Amino acid sequence: MEKSDLRVISLSQTSFPWRWPVCPAKLVVANNFAQEGSVSSVIQVLSKNRSITQLMLPFVLLLLLLSNISIALSQLSLGVALLLLLVGRATGRLILGRTGLEKSALAVVLWALLMIPFSSDPGQSAHYFERFFLFSTLWVVATVSDREQWRKYLLIAVVVGSVSISTYGLIHIYMETGALFQTRLGAMSNPMTSGCLLMMSLLVIGGFIFTPGLRPRVRALLLISALPVTLALVQTLTRSAWLGMLAGGITILALVRPKLTGIFLAVIVAGFFVISQVSEKYMSEGVAERFSISEVLSSRSSTERQEMWLGGWQMVKSNPLTGVGDRDLTSLAPEYYGGPETDYYGHLHSNPVMLAVIWGIPGLLLVAFFQGQQLVLMWRRWRNPKQAPELWQRGWVLAGMGVWMGFFVAGLTEWYFGDAESILLYLGIMGAALATNGEVDADKRV
Repeated sequence: MEKSDLRVISLSQTSFPWRWPVCPAKLVVANNFAQEGSVSSVIQVLSKNRSITQLMLPFVLLLLLLSNISIALSQLSLGVALLLLLVGRATGRLILGRTGLEKSALAVVLWALLMIPFSSDPGQSAHYFERFFLFSTLWVVATVSDREQWRKYLLIAVVVGSVSISTYGLIHIYMETGALFQTRLGAMSNPMTSGCLLMMSLLVIGGFIFTPGLRPRVRALLLISALPVTLALVQTLTRSAWLGMLAGGITILALVRPKLTGIFLAVIVAGFFVISQVSEKYMSEGVAERFSISEVLSSRSSTERQEMWLGGWQMVKSNPLTGVGDRDLTSLAPEYYGGPETDYYGHLHSNPVMLAVIWGIPGLLLVAFFQGQQLVLMWRRWRNPKQAPELWQRGWVLAGMGVWMGFFVAGLTEWYFGDAESILLYLGIMGAALATNGEVDADKRV
């Protein structure tokens, strides 16, 4: 999927195996829905069988597992989980998992909605408004993250998905080229997206590895699972994801093992320097350039980004309050920067730049507050054990802070906020990290 393609999959436009048993309940909700074709039939089943959160759990697990593998399937899983959540709310059988982000998220959504009439292409902005379907991931995941055992299942889903796609990608490259580091890994859609997904998955694994109190055997299994994901992340050759991994790793270590932070940074810098020295001998020319410090500073990719960001600033100056609208910038960008030989990508390779361009300075500030609030809430939970008293809960908080920092740093040079694959997994991780404990009232369980 191209980074400029921000559309989401509509359940009404896709086929789905409704008869697939999603849980070992006596009556399967999906099958009943297919036979009866009405929401009332789902409600009748729910009144006799498992709690709604139990029915949601398999789809949330699929959402996280498939987020590294298939955006279409992960969004289908999100859609089914959201449908169950809405049914639960409508019947009074479910209390929505809260994250503390409800007001700031609503402010972002409302601002984007209000800006549609002011867009330079209102029709396309209205179409792109569908992106906010993905915001539901926050509360869908948070709703099933109120039990310690289920938090463990969520971690397993992320690990299995990232290890699977990493192993597949590495084997595919080796079979195609006879060696590693001869081409870029982009097993899901493209190297930039794959890099961001693997970076966040690896930071989740790393967060749990360093969570105090984790059993040695579990820690060892996580270390083993981190190996193929680490190799695959390097193989994407996506430097924004590498920087995000570095920033997120430093954040995690600073919180639990501050003395190791300097050692970690020194090892990464030394390793990059060594690889840059030997890359020309053991890697293809295109791959070796990705490790070259001089290439980083003077490459076409770097100069293109500088040109894009300067052009973006011109767009912001022209439309400081409303922006140009949430749209593809390919046809608009030539008015602000570039020439006949310039390549236009539909976006400007930077979260803050793009947010200011499409929604104006107020939109940038609202999203900054939305994301900043995530970090503040996680920090408070980490500092106050009473807010996150259980082992797997604290693991998600620690991993969440690492992912937040990684996503922020990587997003300085990539449009990851507008990338459906990346934002889906990011919001899922935030939902697991920020879910309040015990939100679902035991009296309302079936």
